[in-house]
Amino acid sequence: MLGWLYVAFGLLSLSGLLIIPLQNKLTDFFLNWVRTSESGKDLIVDEELIAAFLYWIHLTVAILIVVHIVFYVIAGCCFIKQKAYWFCFIMAVFTCLAVPFGTILGIVSIIVLNKPAARALFGPEPDASP
Repeated sequence: MLGWLYVAFGLLSLSGLLIIPLQNKLTDFFLNWVRTSESGKDLIVDEELIAAFLYWIHLTVAILIVVHIVFYVIAGCCFIKQKAYWFCFIMAVFTCLAVPFGTILGIVSIIVLNKPAARALFGPEPDASP
């Protein structure tokens, strides 16, 4: 059940990509404000530089959202297949940062993963010695 919740949580994060057009509108608004502002007339502003800087910020945010989605879907698949215990545990910890629903999902996942029966389902831990 937790696995499907992680997959759903990751896919719901696709809505984060909808913010990119809004960021573009805010960029246009900001540049127009700088052009028409009385206080901005004294500033020497390179609009192309500002636009390029904001473009790279938007691109970085989009890439981080996609990486976020991929990690949650992988974690969901690992939960479903009961593989990669430590990856699932680390993802559960990071999920706690996504307030409020991620916090609930992360805490429940940590509680479930700490049970001996859940550890047994994931199988024995690989030997770390060479």
